Amino acid sequence: MAERIEGLSIELDLETMKVNSGLKDLKSQLTVVNSEMKANMSAFDRSDKSIEKYETRLQGLNKKLELQKSIVESARKTYDKMVKEHGGEGSKEAQKAAKEYNNQSASLQNLQRYIGRVEDDLAQLREEQRIANSNWTKMGNQLDKAGNKMKAFGDKVSSVGNAMSTTVTPSCLRDGYSCRISCIKLRGFRSKNPKFLGSNCRRS
Repeated sequence: MAERIEGLSIELDLETMKVNSGLKDLKSQLTVVNSEMKANMSAFDRSDKSIEKYETRLQGLNKKLELQKSIVESARKTYDKMVKEHGGEGSKEAQKAAKEYNNQSASLQNLQRYIGRVEDDLAQLREEQRIANSNWTKMGNQLDKAGNKMKAFGDKVSSVGNAMSTTVTPSCLRDGYSCRISCIKLRGFRSKNPKFLGSNCRRS
């Protein structure tokens, strides 16, 4: 009977070692996933809010999520083994395993909430880009461009008008001055030749 109990204890210890080893391996894999995710995110600027950045983050988070679920499951198995091996939930080993399980469960819940927020942000960003690329937005942009072209045309017409005022007006004044001089000379000629007809210039 004693040998049988001893053999059972040895078998339980070996099984517990396998479970603990599996949990440690999963934690090691989680470290690798976190490192890989950090490397992928380093390709984007911190201020970058592109869809590609959100998708890359979600890809890493979902991979981490699946691994965290396995860690929680393994921690639960470890706890069950400790309870069974050491005679109940009140044992030191069982309490230690319970603490590990609770910590990993909390990490899983926090990760799930964080992924939910990232998914919401990505959905909002996609909606904003959809609106920006909609036909109404494109039409509005075209109207803005047309308005800018009309303004540029108006500015060009105004500049042409200014140029004409600076060149045509002096020419007209110069021609008017020449006409007045001609009239004065004609009046002088008429005073000397009273019979001359055809001049009707008025005194200015």
